[in-house]
Amino acid sequence: MKIRHLVFALVLVSACKKGTIASEVWPVGLELGTTCTYSAPETVAKLGAGGKGGNLIGEGTLVETCGGTERKIEVVKPTALEIVGPDSVKVGETSAGGKTYSLRVLGDKMINGTRMLTGYSTSGSRPAWWLDKNCGDTQITVPPTADGLTNPSIDRFITAMGAGPCTIQVQLFALTASRTITITIK
Repeated sequence: MKIRHLVFALVLVSACKKGTIASEVWPVGLELGTTCTYSAPETVAKLGAGGKGGNLIGEGTLVETCGGTERKIEVVKPTALEIVGPDSVKVGETSAGGKTYSLRVLGDKMINGTRMLTGYSTSGSRPAWWLDKNCGDTQITVPPTADGLTNPSIDRFITAMGAGPCTIQVQLFALTASRTITITIK
């Protein structure tokens, strides 16, 4: 089970009474969708008409209401990105089968026992992924959505084309992360 699925499951399991789900932690800079309604101080969110959609602009508390269920979400400034995935891929192979490279967004504050922020994987905020020049002809691709194991917003496959080091990079919320992996000969 992927970490983000586990975090989501733990949030649901710890649901509070009267239809209020326990707090999540979302990053400042997140673009909100329009399927739910939101309320927050003007210093936290710039919301669309009727509280539909908008952007998170500062730290504080956001309240989301979807289908009669309300949840409080802490909004914190993201301070780091992290790329997680295998340390190496063999030439001619793709990092598929649960071996994707995934993005994690971190904040400085420990909330609910973690620094990992959530919410960005389903929002309109999309990370930019690329490979450094040292990767040669190696390719980075978006995984299919039908496999049920990956999220095309935050996961990537690497198809290794030549042996040596390869640096994967990602940018989101004005933060950049890089990770160098090794591409090995079969």
